[in-house]
Amino acid sequence: MTNNLFDIKLNSQSKKLMSQLARHAGGLSVKNSMNSIGRQYRKEVNLIFARKQVRQPKLKWPVLKTKTEAEKKRKGFGGKNILERTGKLRKSMTSKSSPDNISQVGKDFGIFGSSNRYGNYHDDIKAPRNRLPMRNFSLPSESTYGVFLRIIEEDIVEQLKYIGVKIDR
Repeated sequence: MTNNLFDIKLNSQSKKLMSQLARHAGGLSVKNSMNSIGRQYRKEVNLIFARKQVRQPKLKWPVLKTKTEAEKKRKGFGGKNILERTGKLRKSMTSKSSPDNISQVGKDFGIFGSSNRYGNYHDDIKAPRNRLPMRNFSLPSESTYGVFLRIIEEDIVEQLKYIGVKIDR
C-alpha cells in the first residue's frame, strides 16, 4: 500500500556538496527549512480541501454523483464536504497531532503526508479510476513547490554565509 506523501529529497550531487561542506563547516542541515515547508505544506493541503480544488486554478474536484449524495444523506452524512465524511483524512494531512499524519524531517530530507489508507483511492494516480474520480490533495502546486525549493536554497546560502563562504548570486 502506498501513502499519500509529498517527499522532498536533495539530489545526490547536492548531498555530496553538503557532505563535503559539512566536514569543513561542522555540519549543514536543511531541518529548519523542512520544518517550515511542513507547516506551509499542511496549510496548502487544508486550502485544497476547503476549496475542493486541484492545483490548476479554477479546476474543482469532480462533484459527487446524485446517487452518492442520496446515499450520504441516507447514512447521515449529508452536508459534509467531499473526502470529509469523518474528517480523519483531512486532519491526517493537515495536523501533526493526527495519528495518521506523516511529518518526517531529517538533515537532508522532508516527508509529509498521511498513512490514512482510504486517501489512496482518491489521490493515487495509479489507483483504478473505474469508480472513484481523481481528487488529488497531496501534491503542492508547481509554484508552491518552487517556493519550497527557494526556502531550502536560502537556508543553505545563509548557513554557508555564516561559516564564511562567499556566495555570488
